[in-house]
Amino acid sequence: MLQNMPRKKQPFENIKALQFAKSKEELDDLIVAKLEFCEIRCDFCDPRADLLLKHVKRNALLELVEYIGSPTFEFNDRIMAAIIQCEAKNLFRSGLTKSTAESDMLVLDPEEDDPILEEAWPHLQIVYELLLRVLGNRNLNSKLLRKYLTRDFLNSFVQCFNTEDPREREYVKAVMHRLCSKVIKLRPFIRQSILNLLQDFIYERKRHLGIGEILEILGSIINGFSVPLKPEHRNIMTQILMPLHGSEQLPTYHMHLCFSVLHFIEKDPSLAVDAIQDLLKLWPKTASRKEVLFVNELEELLEIVNPDDFAPLAHGVFKQLARCIRSSHFQVSERALFFWNNEIVVNLMVQYREQAVPILYEALHINSMEHWNHNVQSLSANVLRLLSEIDYDSFDEFQANYENYAEERAKLRHEHQLRVEELVSKVDNLNLQDRPLLGPEVNTAKIFRSVSEQHFNRLSRTRSRDDSEFDDDDPSEQYVRRRSMEGVRYNFAKKTEKPLLPNSLGTPIPGRHATLESVFQNGDLQRTQDAGSGASALEKSSSRGAKESGGATHATTILNASAQPPTQSVEATGDMWADLTSGEMMI
Repeated sequence: MLQNMPRKKQPFENIKALQFAKSKEELDDLIVAKLEFCEIRCDFCDPRADLLLKHVKRNALLELVEYIGSPTFEFNDRIMAAIIQCEAKNLFRSGLTKSTAESDMLVLDPEEDDPILEEAWPHLQIVYELLLRVLGNRNLNSKLLRKYLTRDFLNSFVQCFNTEDPREREYVKAVMHRLCSKVIKLRPFIRQSILNLLQDFIYERKRHLGIGEILEILGSIINGFSVPLKPEHRNIMTQILMPLHGSEQLPTYHMHLCFSVLHFIEKDPSLAVDAIQDLLKLWPKTASRKEVLFVNELEELLEIVNPDDFAPLAHGVFKQLARCIRSSHFQVSERALFFWNNEIVVNLMVQYREQAVPILYEALHINSMEHWNHNVQSLSANVLRLLSEIDYDSFDEFQANYENYAEERAKLRHEHQLRVEELVSKVDNLNLQDRPLLGPEVNTAKIFRSVSEQHFNRLSRTRSRDDSEFDDDDPSEQYVRRRSMEGVRYNFAKKTEKPLLPNSLGTPIPGRHATLESVFQNGDLQRTQDAGSGASALEKSSSRGAKESGGATHATTILNASAQPPTQSVEATGDMWADLTSGEMMI
């Protein structure tokens, strides 16, 4: 019997349908009443909660979209105020992103991760559709719309880009596009709101889910800039777009970022030089995926840069291209080698071949011989052959010089290994009491070989990297190189010497300028009363030489002083052994 009793209607069910309105005033009252009712938020976290309210609100929203979106609908202040209030109540909600504090550092990858969808989307979609219909109505006066679209509303609406639901981001982007085309006087404020959000992302927040969609809107704004560009417009390129390349989220929005950068350069081609310089400064070191994106963008920038403006960039670009070719990640190396399929880039290399061939030859030669990927090996060999066709004479001359350098390096490596083996034999002959921090289980030979190999490789990389700037006839630079081989770095600016790495125990070693040969030259360690006399004499002679005769004489004075290696105490050697056992000291 209770089941047959009529159900008591809720207050929101008593609102009549719009089709039953008998006059224009009654229709306006019903529309305002329905808009005020639609400001109520439903609980979508519980699927069984507010079932009737969800159903009635959805029907009311659909009815409003149908009537307000009709071409003959007339807007007034009362209806427009109710529409904006209803949109604000539904769209501007706290906690657009549901990520916890632990997952804030996590970046969603649209290609690998499933998006987190909004539970209230059945209502939100109709709310966004209502706003689109309002902005697309031809009877809407832009002055009336600008009256109720306050700055607070626009700032809050821009924040809706930071939602995890990609469907909502697309609707926000569509609304912003239509808003910019409908109300021209709001464009400067919308642009400034977008720039503020991007600056907050670059320097503060470090995480945002809608940067790609925001850059799409910014690209449309850039496309409307007049030529010549104003200084504040050029600042967008240098202060916003280029710093965006340093974010960890770059793969999620790089396509739109590159589109915006190219739009700027089309407006002002002189910005290509600054863009390439900033790209080289921000080049990733360990993120191979970002590096592939940087290589793609670099190729696009090289296609539009003026060849005459490329002169100051040639050395840096070719250096970075050589590093990419030598990358152990095959995708980075392969993408860099594809540069030779681009005729414009090849023409730049031909025009600047005097800088390109010496820098690129070593990377291509080593890749063609040693790279683990066979495809990269074959590509490197083909590119090396193309590089030889640019200029036969200079290429053959450089190839001969490189072969001589390779032989010299192999000879130096052999001498280095013999020297290490001699030191190892001397260390093994020491008594255990002279090795205070070592036990019988420590493999001294392994320590010496590992540390010395690291040091040799570092010196070899330094030589190959700085050969273009090194003068073999300069006695000062000859001294720096010889002291580097002995494990000491000399600073000409400060006229000081220091070990290549500090002592791991934090205590200074008297006579630290001595090499390992001087420690073991007599086959055992001698205790001395003045272990630091050698270092002090070296410093005195260094300062005296600097005051009397300048840089070259100063180098000769230090060379004479260092010819007599100072002695070391057992305590000092103990510190050195601590460095060796911790793997921190370089020979």
